[in-house]
Amino acid sequence: MQVDSGIETENLDTAQDAIAAQLDAICKGDITDAEMDSTMMTIHNTLCGIGDTATSYISWYFGQFCRGTKLTPAEEEENYRKVTKGRSDGGGKVHAAGYHLYYGMQRTGGGVTWQRPQ
Repeated sequence: MQVDSGIETENLDTAQDAIAAQLDAICKGDITDAEMDSTMMTIHNTLCGIGDTATSYISWYFGQFCRGTKLTPAEEEENYRKVTKGRSDGGGKVHAAGYHLYYGMQRTGGGVTWQRPQ
């Protein structure tokens, strides 16, 4: 999962705490049916868009190559649809391996420097 957010520098700590609390809640299964439905619709729309351009196919299958998998977008969606608030990968509780927060700091000159929080 990727969280992408524009944050004012002075609000960085507050935003980090809020994002971490939300990710912890998701890891504990604190997600509504409406949020699950919305997530599945987003995944469906995203995966259906693969193939609209040659670049999207190249990007998809390059990602599959890098992960050592050979799933089509339809097969990937099928896997996502198996996940529920109480089930993941054949029966256990949905779990997360943890998360890391990274910051992107824009320099005055324009380039973006990525740094991990201390």
